[in-house]
This record gives sequence, C-alpha cells and structure tokens, in this order.
Amino acid sequence: MAYKRKTKEELKQEANDVMGKMNEAIKGYSIDKNKVKELLDFMSTFHKYSANNQLLIQTQ
Repeated sequence: MAYKRKTKEELKQEANDVMGKMNEAIKGYSIDKNKVKELLDFMSTFHKYSANNQLLIQTQ
C-alpha cells in the first residue's frame, strides 16, 4: 500500500488535535500535586527540549 500524502487541511486538523490534547493535559496537571511531580519527572528526562516540545512528546 502506497503512502497517502496528507492535505494541508488534514495536517492543520491533526496539529489542532494534538494542541487540544496538550492543553487538556496541562489543565489536569494543575489540579493534582502528584501529577505535577509526574510531569516534572518526565520533563527532566528531556531537559534539552523546549517545554512546548516536551509536552508534545508526552501527549504522543
């Protein structure tokens, strides 16, 4: 099966979906202290990346 290239609209929708998931995850971390520790532990393993890229990695 050949690779089907995504359209501009599909790529934009995919990016919006990922950003929405990231925003929901951030809201969840602000509620629970244990989740904050979990986030900081995760971020410490990717210290060379920006905070935005770290959160995108985690949502994947």
